[in-house]
Amino acid sequence: MRLRPAEIAALAEGRHGAPHDLLGLHPVGTGCVARALQPGADACELLDPASGRAHPMERVHPAGLFEAALPAVAPFRHRLRETRGGAVRELD
Repeated sequence: MRLRPAEIAALAEGRHGAPHDLLGLHPVGTGCVARALQPGADACELLDPASGRAHPMERVHPAGLFEAALPAVAPFRHRLRETRGGAVRELD
């Protein structure tokens, strides 16, 4: 499920009334979608600590909004890995 341009702009500009409705990992159809707002990040990945898999996230707005669609996957406990200026860090 792709966000509408107005939703992306509202998230990126900090004026969305319920950002957690769109950010994080949410079930969609038979899979899920993950979104993260990481201003200043160069890249972002969704990590599944149980399996060790890293799912690359696509930048959908220059302000640092990232998204990944995961077909046929149920939501799971996850972490984020962001790259910022060559430094890599993991976030809960």
